[in-house]
Amino acid sequence: MEKRTYNSGGKFLWFFQRISGFVLLLLLLLHIYLAHFTFQSGAPTFAEVMNRLGDQYWKLFDLFFLYLALFHGLNGFWTVVTDYFHKPLVKLTFFSLIVLCGLALAIFGTLTVVSLSSN
Repeated sequence: MEKRTYNSGGKFLWFFQRISGFVLLLLLLLHIYLAHFTFQSGAPTFAEVMNRLGDQYWKLFDLFFLYLALFHGLNGFWTVVTDYFHKPLVKLTFFSLIVLCGLALAIFGTLTVVSLSSN
C-alpha cells in the first residue's frame, strides 16, 4: 500500500471548509434574525437599512461574511477542479482564474460595503 503525505495544505483546507461552512450557517441565521426581526417599525425601511449599513460594526460583519463566503465558495470550486482535472496546466489555469475572480469580487464587495454611509 502506498503511503500518502499531506504537505500541500490539503488537510487544513478540508478542515477549514467544514468550519467555514458551519460559521457561515451561524452568520446567515444571525443575519436573517437581525435583518428581518429587529427593526422597530416591523418591516425594514430603506432608511433603516442604510442607517445600519453605515455603522462600522455592520460593515465589519458584512466584510467578514463576504470574505468567508468567498473563500468557502472558491475553495469548494477549487476542490471540484482538482477532483476532475489532473493536468498541471489546466489546474494552474483554473487556479489563476479562481484567484483573479476572488480578488475582483473581494475588491468590489469591499468598495461597496466601505462606501455605504448612514446619511
